[in-house]
Amino acid sequence: WNPGNVQVSNEDCISDWFILNDPPLLDLPLCGSNVSINEPQQILFQWTPMHLASPNLLSPPEYKFELWEIFPDNADPQQVVNNSFPILSESTEQAYYNYSIIDPVLVEGKKYVWSVTVQDVNGAMLFNNEGKSTVCHFLYTSIQSNSFILSLNAQATSHRQALLWWN
Repeated sequence: WNPGNVQVSNEDCISDWFILNDPPLLDLPLCGSNVSINEPQQILFQWTPMHLASPNLLSPPEYKFELWEIFPDNADPQQVVNNSFPILSESTEQAYYNYSIIDPVLVEGKKYVWSVTVQDVNGAMLFNNEGKSTVCHFLYTSIQSNSFILSLNAQATSHRQALLWWN
């Protein structure tokens, strides 16, 4: 449509914020780790929200924590998530889930995979990958073999700088 020389509004300049927020980053238990058996059953699943700097954050988002048993044991964790139902699916506003005795009992020697999906219940924020995190798997066992030795070294190079290295 061409109005000719008729001005329809004043000229103006506006800046806006367009962003797709990242899904949560899974922290604990570590991917590929061994989770030791506790009596009573108690595992802390924890993730880092990657959207807290968003100006669209009006209310706490909702996280959906899901846990699957990997069956058979050599199955690809992502395929298990894509092709089976979780043994647990819970919603929370917290950036953690405390897996306890009220949840399904985990079996010693079995591998499990977990994932978190974030969504804004008001629809104000949008997320990459539909808010779905990567997947992490762990082995539920009484054998503790996650120990490692971290050697951290530091050398002062000036009164305000240092050289750091580790194994």
